[in-house]
Amino acid sequence: MKVHKSIDHYSAKERKALYVVKNAIVAHLQPLIIYCLTMHSTITVERSCFIRNKRIKEWSFECDLLVILPNDVIVSPDTNKQVE
Repeated sequence: MKVHKSIDHYSAKERKALYVVKNAIVAHLQPLIIYCLTMHSTITVERSCFIRNKRIKEWSFECDLLVILPNDVIVSPDTNKQVE
């Protein structure tokens, strides 16, 4: 029995990051399956109405992926660096 979970509950920024990462992996490795094991994002927004033009926005995104490749694929160290 397969469990399918939608990515609709993630924010637009997180979905875009996953989309870009997925496209980079597919372009370089042509995997059979990509599993997203864990994902963590942090958003920090700081605004002040007392100081003019003070807006600080920071966003970080981390995810652990499991990439399943066919048996006959040989991955070079250069390809690993490009995907990272």
